[in-house]
Amino acid sequence: MVPTVDPKKFSLRVEGLVEKPYTLNLKDIEEMKDKTEFVTLECIGNPVGGDSISNALWDGVTLKKIIDKAAPRNGIVKTVFSPRMATVIASRILCHFQKTFFLHTG
Repeated sequence: MVPTVDPKKFSLRVEGLVEKPYTLNLKDIEEMKDKTEFVTLECIGNPVGGDSISNALWDGVTLKKIIDKAAPRNGIVKTVFSPRMATVIASRILCHFQKTFFLHTG
């Protein structure tokens, strides 16, 4: 079951070892768009030659842009996401891990 996320109530808090913690709503994220990329997505359980594969044009904001806006303190080498955010990502915002990571909002 995929949880339902109300776009009007959604927020993404960027905080921790940063100089400028801040909160984004979906509109903010959409306005930060900085990447468009064609990608191929395949279900991990897809057998060789299976049909659980598709191509799509994704657009959104890179995680780098979101993190840079918060101005991480010197020496920071890792980013951590809370379980609550993972649920939101799985339901409303789709993630793409390849050379970069970006958030897709639609």
